[in-house]
Formats: sequence, C-alpha cells, structure tokens
Amino acid sequence: MTENNYNKDKFLKKFLFIFIGVVSLGLGVIGIFLPILPTTPFILISVYCFARSSEKMHLWLINTKLYKKILEKFINKKGITIKSKLIIIVPVSILLLFLFLIFNNLWIRIIIIILFVMKILFFIKIPTIKNKNT
Repeated sequence: MTENNYNKDKFLKKFLFIFIGVVSLGLGVIGIFLPILPTTPFILISVYCFARSSEKMHLWLINTKLYKKILEKFINKKGITIKSKLIIIVPVSILLLFLFLIFNNLWIRIIIIILFVMKILFFIKIPTIKNKNT
C-alpha cells in the first residue's frame, strides 16, 4: 500500500467515525425528548467514535452537561443508580402504555411490546450502583 492510499484510508476512517459520532449524538439528543429512542447507547457510540477520530470533538463531548449528566457516573462507576434507572424507565413505560392504548393495529402493538421489553432488558443488564451522594 502506498503512502497516498494509506492517507486516504486514514482520512476515510476518520470521516466515517466522525459522521457516525455526529449522527449518533443527534439521535441521542432526540432521545432525550422522545423516550422511545435510547439516549445512553447513542451517546456512548458518539464518545467511542469521537475518541477514535477527533480528540477535539471527544474532549468537547465529555465536557458537555449532557455527557456529565447521563454518562459520567455510568462510565466511571460502571453502572447507574436505581433512582436514575427509574427516572428513565417510568416515563418511557407510561408513554409506551399510552401508545399501546391508542393504537388498535396488532402489528403496531407488537412493536410497542418489543420496544418495551428491549428497554427493560437493556436496563436490567446495566449494573445498579449504590448512591453515595456522588
């Protein structure tokens, strides 16, 4: 591989990581307001992509209120508190129940049930940490 091809590959890889990071960050932000989208996994993807592509974007993201509020404790302590889990799960569950009651279409209801189960399973897998005022 020539150095020119290596630079093109490196640029393409960096561009791809930045693109995926920006799209993922956008979806994560939308997920704050639209509880059907899971915010945390999208922000985690953004952190990973920015760490692989742009130190400047990575540092910007990990210094935002969004990161500090949602992910900092999760990443540093490898889990979240039960209070945080409930703050996320309860509104989403209410929204999904509301959507389930509104729609009479069997397929839409099946999709809503799948979303609900996936959300619960996702949060069950995340370790629960004790809140010690941190």
